[in-house]
Amino acid sequence: MIEKQFYGSPNYGETPETDEKVMVFILKTDDPVNVLAAPNQPDPETADQSVYGITEIQAYTMNKKLNLSKYLNKKVILQGTLMAAISGHHYTKILMEVKQIDR
Repeated sequence: MIEKQFYGSPNYGETPETDEKVMVFILKTDDPVNVLAAPNQPDPETADQSVYGITEIQAYTMNKKLNLSKYLNKKVILQGTLMAAISGHHYTKILMEVKQIDR
């Protein structure tokens, strides 16, 4: 797990001198992984897409008892829910809401 800086609002890197600098937790995978979308999604326009060859996953948690910074620069196993990036605050193609961390 590492922490990486990205540009945030208002322009997400188009104006670096005025854009917010955002620190994000990133899980770097040992090997590239594929994240497959659920089959038979009802609306192809809004359906999740499969993503292949992922090596970085933005990690976050809603659980106040989990302190991701405690695991920086350590090898970890994360359990949680994957989702595709859908907003400017999503800095990798795939995100994980972390529910549990093991070392």
